[in-house]
Amino acid sequence: MKARLSLTISIAATMLWSCQFDDVLSTPSNDGVIRVTSSLTKTESASGTSTGSTTNNNFKNGEKIYVWADKTGTTDGYIKAWELTATGTNGNFLGDSKAWPYDGSSLDFHALHGNFTEPPLNYNWSDLTSLKHTVLPDQSFVDNRRMSDLLFAAKTGATHGSNVELSFSHLLAKITVKLDLKNSMGITPDDFENATVSILGIKPEAIFNSSTKMASTSEETVTDIKAGTISKLTELPSEAYYAGCAIVPLQTINAEQPLIKIILKNNRTFIYKASEKTTFQQGQEYTYTLTILGKQITGSLSVSPFLPEDDKSISFTDDFDYLADLKNRAYLGSSGAPHDLSYDYNGQMNTANCYVVTHPGYYKFPLVYGNAIKNGATNDIAYGSTTFVNHLDRPIEDPYIYENSDCTVGSAELVWQDAQNLISNISLCDDQKYIKFEITKENIEQGNAVIAVKDESRTTMWSWHIWVTNKNVYETVPIQTVAVNGTSKHTYNFMPVPLGWDDDIPEQPNCPYYQWGRKDPFCPSKGTSNEDKTLYDSSGNSFTMTITSGRVTTGTSIKNPNTYNYYASYPYDWNITTYYDYWNATNGTNTSMNDNNVVKTVYDPNPVGFKMPSPDVFTGFTKDGSNQSTNSNWNVENTTMDNGYKFFTQGWEDGPTDFWRANGLRVYDSGSLIYVGSNGRYWSAGPNSDTDCRCLGFNSGNVFPQDYNPRANGFPVRPVSE
Repeated sequence: MKARLSLTISIAATMLWSCQFDDVLSTPSNDGVIRVTSSLTKTESASGTSTGSTTNNNFKNGEKIYVWADKTGTTDGYIKAWELTATGTNGNFLGDSKAWPYDGSSLDFHALHGNFTEPPLNYNWSDLTSLKHTVLPDQSFVDNRRMSDLLFAAKTGATHGSNVELSFSHLLAKITVKLDLKNSMGITPDDFENATVSILGIKPEAIFNSSTKMASTSEETVTDIKAGTISKLTELPSEAYYAGCAIVPLQTINAEQPLIKIILKNNRTFIYKASEKTTFQQGQEYTYTLTILGKQITGSLSVSPFLPEDDKSISFTDDFDYLADLKNRAYLGSSGAPHDLSYDYNGQMNTANCYVVTHPGYYKFPLVYGNAIKNGATNDIAYGSTTFVNHLDRPIEDPYIYENSDCTVGSAELVWQDAQNLISNISLCDDQKYIKFEITKENIEQGNAVIAVKDESRTTMWSWHIWVTNKNVYETVPIQTVAVNGTSKHTYNFMPVPLGWDDDIPEQPNCPYYQWGRKDPFCPSKGTSNEDKTLYDSSGNSFTMTITSGRVTTGTSIKNPNTYNYYASYPYDWNITTYYDYWNATNGTNTSMNDNNVVKTVYDPNPVGFKMPSPDVFTGFTKDGSNQSTNSNWNVENTTMDNGYKFFTQGWEDGPTDFWRANGLRVYDSGSLIYVGSNGRYWSAGPNSDTDCRCLGFNSGNVFPQDYNPRANGFPVRPVSE
């Protein structure tokens, strides 16, 4: 029997029965969350008996599954590649709703989760004869292992009136490496500082066939897979030490084939060769326990069912505590091989103007304009109009900065940081295509920094926000809107805190401010007063943000990421030209309240997976979505302000709440901080006029979901999921 993930997808029939036609529908449920959930089930062992344990294996926010359904006994494609995206909240998924057949037919369901070369969106289940899934070359961190795991589920003869449970099975195998350090010789704890473990000569591509419901291995070239990194050990453990693992397609390795490489401190390298011919089988875990004896390495192999409770990396729960002390987390990357932040989201290159760091370590990111690379490909829509220019006020020609005319890379430098010595060793990589930096265990704390790439004359060509946090920013908060001015009632998934949030000192939480349309953050407050937080340079010296009067071009603002441009006269804008699409590539004019889709741009300030919200996003904060000075119409738990409000998120005076802090603002006519602790303002992506843009506003006497303010103001940002 196949080993199974302890994951169940429950498809609630009561919610699927949504119309009287025999079609596939796209009518959303009342709250916009489709009734497909992942839930707890008992783990089934290879013998078919229950282990008696339960594990929460909900899919993480942003992970996708595809579901097919045929009327029983047919291949009619009744539901074709139903794409569902996990919200990361209560096991829910987002997607178009589907209806049961009006004629009462039962359905045969199939589902897949994997890293597909092309999403199988236009195929019937019976047509899936060569669907390509690829495991990722760096599986040393959990999200890439999850993406590399190809999962399959099926249920036949499902009828309206009962839930459909889809329990997923592994279609690939897992290789785990353990080290018997108790019996090793010539090894000290210090040898494992930034050690790496790799699986060698693996065929990375699997071909899924719906008729066999199996994944064969493609005869493509082989690759090495990074399976783990090891920080410096305090002592040699007495038990077999877990060193790394990787998901691999089914394939055969021969005796004496180099299989595992371990690189210790000072590049001391060991290659383990397979002792026997082994064929990796579906749903099985192959554990190699290795012993180092001086310059030699020996090992043994054991095989067991691939079960989730044995490996947090595929249990669909977080593999570390986001609330743990940042200083106690393991290093990521090494000085010779920095961790690439642009691959953290889904295993493909995804770039942004902000990168989130949650561990000490060595890091790098590519010299790319904002989100100009998405899912490994050029994202033309993010920069393709004449609005989007570089520091020379010229249209962006190519996602990579150094491929643009007159853009010769010279250096990488810190612009500012709001925690002393937070980031160190900033430089260009040897190929001058990446910026690298280090965050040490000694100096890591919550905080923000801006790093710039400069040309040969030390003019800033672009800059990026590095946000160090202990928050799981992808654990989003669903907040429901109300229907206003022609918009529909639906749900947005908000980042759990404002962009750049820092609550290291709980009594003094703070976050940066943004002028509407600009990509760079500006100095936070001290959290409790209208005073700027202290900024530091790369030498640890304090300095202040530059504030100046006057409108500038977009290019000038890019060259001066730490200069706040205020303007006290009409049109109250920091830019000499009025633009409407700075934060929404498809918005070409002023807009009224709307729920139009926002298309993220290269000037969007948010990290990968997030974007600026639509103008209607805050309407659920009052009873009818309108601006209200009467507190009986506010959708809040308590009408007395306490540095902000707890707004109800799923309906009027009912259900969960979410706290929105009154972080104050930087005012358009001076750039000064005002109203910290008593006034809240948060930008949306929508312009309201040539001078104003839509935002949320609240204070002790008002809650204004349809507020608008001058573009030269500086407000916090609370993004939503893409």
